[in-house]
Amino acid sequence: MPRGNPKVPGDRPYAPFADAFAQWTLAYKMQHVPKPLYQRDLAEATGIDVTFISKLSRGRDIPTTHQCLRLARFFDVDVQEVLRAAGYPDIAGLIATVANDPRRGMRREKEYMLNWLQAAQTPQWQQLDWHTSAYKERADAILALDLDPFEKARWYADTVYNWAVDPQRSAPRADRVTYEHAAVLSGG
Repeated sequence: MPRGNPKVPGDRPYAPFADAFAQWTLAYKMQHVPKPLYQRDLAEATGIDVTFISKLSRGRDIPTTHQCLRLARFFDVDVQEVLRAAGYPDIAGLIATVANDPRRGMRREKEYMLNWLQAAQTPQWQQLDWHTSAYKERADAILALDLDPFEKARWYADTVYNWAVDPQRSAPRADRVTYEHAAVLSGG
């Protein structure tokens, strides 16, 4: 499966990602004024090679989906924003994948997936973050998997469904009585 945006001719083939990376870096620096952000510190905190961090900042390469997840967590931005900047599908892309999938005989499963992927675009889901919700953390990790987009959409929809039916979803992790599960309910 090809990675991210196609290269654009020139010295900075991945300039859109580099521009977004610069914005996240600036926002981070403004929030942490007394402490400068060096590329080696970012590399150490994310587990991404410092040389590769340099390539990202110069627009010479884009991160893998797993690296997008690490960068999103470091900069405290939504993983979908980082994935979009790198040219990977976000929830809207997954919805389009399911809606345009030519497979026949999967009408009920597609309806299920579209329903829960659309629920993932509601403010109630969007306001969650991975710090407080294991479901959001799991969903972000699913976006970062190197899976067939249809399978990724199925897994993401299952996670949103499990969140929606969990009566304790609003309780802090430490106060939950039951464990958070990841049952795959759509078949597959």
